[in-house]
Amino acid sequence: MLRLCAALIVLCLAASGEIPSAETGATSRQIEGRRLPHWLRLTGQLRARVESPTAVEFRQQNDETDVLTRLRFGLLISPRPWLRWFAEWQDARAFGLSPPVPGSLANRADLRQAWIEAGQFEGPGWGIRFGRQPLRFGSGRLVWDPDWSNCGRTFDALRITAAGRTVRIDAFAASVVVPKDHGLDRSDTSQMFYGLYGAVQAGPKRLEPYLLLKSVAAWRGETGRRGALDIYTTGLRATAPLSSRADWEVEMAFQCGQAAREPVRAQAGIWQLHWQPTTASTAPRITASYSYASGDKDSSDGVRQTFDTLYPTTHLRNGATDRIGWANIHDLMLQAEWSLLRRLRLSAAGHDFRLATIRDALYSPSGAVLVRLSEAHSRHVGWELSLSAEYRFRPSLALGFGCAHLFPGAYLREAGRSGATQPYLFLAYSLE
Repeated sequence: MLRLCAALIVLCLAASGEIPSAETGATSRQIEGRRLPHWLRLTGQLRARVESPTAVEFRQQNDETDVLTRLRFGLLISPRPWLRWFAEWQDARAFGLSPPVPGSLANRADLRQAWIEAGQFEGPGWGIRFGRQPLRFGSGRLVWDPDWSNCGRTFDALRITAAGRTVRIDAFAASVVVPKDHGLDRSDTSQMFYGLYGAVQAGPKRLEPYLLLKSVAAWRGETGRRGALDIYTTGLRATAPLSSRADWEVEMAFQCGQAAREPVRAQAGIWQLHWQPTTASTAPRITASYSYASGDKDSSDGVRQTFDTLYPTTHLRNGATDRIGWANIHDLMLQAEWSLLRRLRLSAAGHDFRLATIRDALYSPSGAVLVRLSEAHSRHVGWELSLSAEYRFRPSLALGFGCAHLFPGAYLREAGRSGATQPYLFLAYSLE
């Protein structure tokens, strides 16, 4: 708790202007009035978040109150324009949780990133990066470093990029790093991840085709067989404007492969429309979307049909309670966002959740089974309302809060589960 108090004191000092920021002309290249060499850059973040979720896993009286803190400090060295080294240290802690605390919430004093890069990663050219690094592609529904998570996600990876004026392609081979609260984090080489991710930009229109392979050495199939899991995900994401005040986004993904020598057949998609009624800066930006991910119609037929979300970011993707994942789900969403006073951002959203197939389960964002009810009569999981606000004192300092509540539908009530509430408050300072 002392560390939390210290973090909040530092952030309050930042708000009062005693810590250099971009608004006062100081940058991450300047410390105590002395400018750093042009080849050296410091990065960092200090964040504290208080959460008080109720009905974890939709179980009554399974409530928590926790405090999450995260400190990151990075060092970027660029001896040549085409050569860079980067290392980032992280200290993430969770207070108020009963042990064992998941490694995704607490990971004290560890090396989060350490990579070397040659070439050009931004703009036309080619580049190669090797080492511990995050992977971020598309809208983050399949591959991302989830910033809302207390620890985030990194990979030990080799990544190669080639880009022209309108075309870009990334190729990578990686193994996900497994966070451990005690000891140095290591990647799990029994779980490999490979990918080709492209992008074609034609004015305001953008196409992103991709092919991804998730490979797990040991897996148990539906019929009890044991073997490897090899899931191939191919898909396309597209964005384009409809007018000066409206645009759309579509992403569709299909999965095939083998799960312990049993075939994989799954698919998912999201269809979004964004619209701003007027050109006024205070006018709301309205988003309507429908997302779908397939479920397994028969858990004993030897065919895996539940969509695997791979390594996504999950916050706000299927509701702000962060309970429901992109698997075996229909999700209708309507959202409005406002930017007021240049510093204040407000958001309100509603979701309606239904199972894609009643014979499969309700899944969490990580892909774990939350509720399985083989004799259910309704697919309706429930509907959710959420409100959030974020105020930026300066570009580097933000205060935010939000609350979401999921009202249980017939499916949850049949399973003897309740609704859930997710309130939070955070304060974050970044050195960028």
